[in-house]
Amino acid sequence: MTFGIIDSHIHLFAENGSYSLRWMEPGHKLQSDHTEKEYLENDEHLSPDFRLEGYVVIEADAETRDQAGPEGWKPSIEECKFFFEHESNRPDSRMLGAMPWAPMVDGKEAVNEYHTQLMNSMGPKSAKLIKGYRYLVQDKPDGQLLLPHFIESFQWLADNDLAFDMGIDAHLRGFKQFEELEQLLKKTSGLTIMLNHLAKLNLDWPMNMTFFSEWCERMDLLLLVANLHGHTIYVKFSGAFDELDEETAKDDTKICSLIVPYLKYLLENWDHHYIIWGSNWPVCTVKGGPVALKRWVEIVWQAFDQLEVSTSVREDIMRNNNRVAYRL
Repeated sequence: MTFGIIDSHIHLFAENGSYSLRWMEPGHKLQSDHTEKEYLENDEHLSPDFRLEGYVVIEADAETRDQAGPEGWKPSIEECKFFFEHESNRPDSRMLGAMPWAPMVDGKEAVNEYHTQLMNSMGPKSAKLIKGYRYLVQDKPDGQLLLPHFIESFQWLADNDLAFDMGIDAHLRGFKQFEELEQLLKKTSGLTIMLNHLAKLNLDWPMNMTFFSEWCERMDLLLLVANLHGHTIYVKFSGAFDELDEETAKDDTKICSLIVPYLKYLLENWDHHYIIWGSNWPVCTVKGGPVALKRWVEIVWQAFDQLEVSTSVREDIMRNNNRVAYRL
């Protein structure tokens, strides 16, 4: 029996695209084409027990500009053209959904105008692939989530039945962004949120138990606040390689032992239907090597084995929950 996987988090871009990525410096390890063709080569590395059924593509931090109007949105519009005119039009494309950038700090009128412009520039097939938006917060100044314009943009997404991919960084920023996210959820209601990469963990070896304990407390509070205000939060079980040191990133046994407590916490404290698997390809390859996606599938599978996770729960985390979360 082949086990189907839906990947909740990949990035696609071309080396010589019509837009620039904010983080892409000359000589970067990812300075080459990363298209669906390259992504699907991961199928060849997976064991015959697994197959990539489809994926959700996430914006890759194109060089947009806040508070610059349509001129500042152009890189994101170009990124979407690449997604939809180049990638999803392949006859055998496995793209199931997309989460482009949106000008969240410009306010709801700007987000509405951007959304309308984007939808009008796409064909009906491409428009159906847009499931919501992302605005990467992890590298932004403190207070970004609590700007009045961000709050009203957040609520606009909920009111228009669109989801939001939330990228915060507990590893490098501590838990300040968790606090801001909790406050944001109290000021809004009814949004579906995908918490990227478990909020980015401190995966130092040996395990940092102080960080783990506070992360659990913050996740408890986040779930409580979300439920009180009618939000739905999914946690992406992804992004681990990026938080590891170079040596630990080579050792699958160590990585598994680091992630098992986080998976155990989620299974015991969050409904497993709100855990979704993702690879973070191709970012995962920077430290995880060319077969990082294969390694991450197998590491998570080892964690499932250690925790005696049932086949049905594995199927939900690796595939079914993604379909529900993103309405694929």
